[in-house]
Order: sequence, then C-alpha cells, then structure tokens
Amino acid sequence: MKRIIAIDMDGTLLNSRQKISRENVSAIKKRLGKDFIYICSGRDREDIHSILSQAGLSLPVASVNGALCTKEDGDEIFGFHFERAIFDQIMSEVKRYPYKVYTSRGNFSSFSFSTRVKEMFRQYGDKDNKKRIESMEYLINYERSVQSGYPDEMYDLLNNEILTIQKLLIYFPQCPEKALLEKKLNNIPGVSVTASGYDNFEILPDKIDKGKTFDVMISSFGLDKPEKIAIGDSENDLSLFKDADVSVAVNNAMEKIKNLADIIVPSNDEDGVAQFLNRL
Repeated sequence: MKRIIAIDMDGTLLNSRQKISRENVSAIKKRLGKDFIYICSGRDREDIHSILSQAGLSLPVASVNGALCTKEDGDEIFGFHFERAIFDQIMSEVKRYPYKVYTSRGNFSSFSFSTRVKEMFRQYGDKDNKKRIESMEYLINYERSVQSGYPDEMYDLLNNEILTIQKLLIYFPQCPEKALLEKKLNNIPGVSVTASGYDNFEILPDKIDKGKTFDVMISSFGLDKPEKIAIGDSENDLSLFKDADVSVAVNNAMEKIKNLADIIVPSNDEDGVAQFLNRL
C-alpha cells in the first residue's frame, strides 16, 4: 500500500455531535485496499470499536494515545501501562479533581464526574469564552455516551492484578493552579503530560505517544515503507504530526497544530477528513 493514514477521532473524524458523518465513512471505505487507514485516539479500545461498528467501519485502532494497539477485531497488537507505584503518585496529585482512568478493562471516572466538571468550570473557567464552554459541554456529553466504572471497582481489580492503567484524563480549565499541577505531574519519573483539548490533561507513560504507532502498525501489518499521513486537531496529535511525512489539520484545530501542519482542511463539522481523502 502506498500510504499509512492515522486519523484522530475527537475534533477530527467525529463532528460536534460525536458522530462519524456519512461523507467521512464513504471516503474511508473508498481508500481501503489502496491505503492502510487506522484510528489513533485518546479514547479507549471498546469505545472506539463501538463507534466504528455503528458507522459500518472495521479498522485497526491505536487507543489511549497509542498505549494499546489492536487489529480490526479488537485483538491486541501492542500494549503498555503504568507501574503501580507511578500510578499511585499520580493519583495523590489529581484525586481531588474530576478525572478519568483508562485501563485494560475499560474506563473509570471519579465520583460525580460531570458535576465536578461543572464546578471546576464555575471556579476556574472563562465563562465568556465560547470555545471553553463548548469544550466543557463536549466532555460532559462524552461522559454520557460511554460506560464508566467507579474508583472502588477500579481499585478492586487493580489490587487483584486484573487490570493495568494506561492513561488518565483530568479536566482543568486554564488558570495558574493548572500550571502548577502540570509542573508537579511532569516531575514524576515515568510520566508524560499532554492534552486533547484546551481544558484537560492527558497523563501517559513517558514511552508512549501517538507518533510511535506508525511503526507499530507498519511492523505488525508488514507494510513496505509507506508514506505516513497524520490527520488531527489537538496537542496530543503533535507527536503524530512530527513523525508523519504529511500532516493534515482540520480547520478547528489548535493553532499550534495548524502552524505545524502541511495541509489545512475544513473543520470536523464540514467533513474535512473526507475532503482530504477524496483528493488522494
């Protein structure tokens, strides 16, 4: 195949209603067999495969920012996770904030996650900023759309070594306290901090990023030196863009992503992914 194409989900392939449009589905199906296409997202494996199934798509997936890579049927290709001691250090810093933990057995949310997100926004958020309001509402709608367990269930499974921890997401609007927390997290050995939006942290093992998934997929599927193409919108796509031969940003992307991109296409609500794929 000539190309390997990594497509981010939220803000890129998914529209504001968290759906894959018919135009994007059609464009992807037309490229299959000609190019190798996979999803590269911060969402968990089960959530991504469910969304793809609802859209009538079957694709390889790099979930939780590349910590877990799977075939079309969900079978694992590659997996990486936090050591327990590092996870406990992270939790000691973030447990008083609204958080989600992504694991090998689904995701788990802090108690009253959506209520706490609203409280954090009232305390720290820019209430006159439309993008920040939309970011908060998108996260709450996302939480409603997925099945999340609670911390006590997670710790029961973790203590019995039934699950592993792959990523944490913390909701925190931009403010000085957020910068202090980010500094503390970055000082924990074995931790990497990125973001999938203006008002969150994504905390990963430091050996993991989306960019590394190109080589995982190329090796696992026996691809012969394909051109690497990345399509994305947010900070956690930076590594994907840096490792790509061609980087494509949707028009709703963060400015730092658009500045790095080789090509800018229409927004996620204007089928930017489809418009790019149909040009190939």
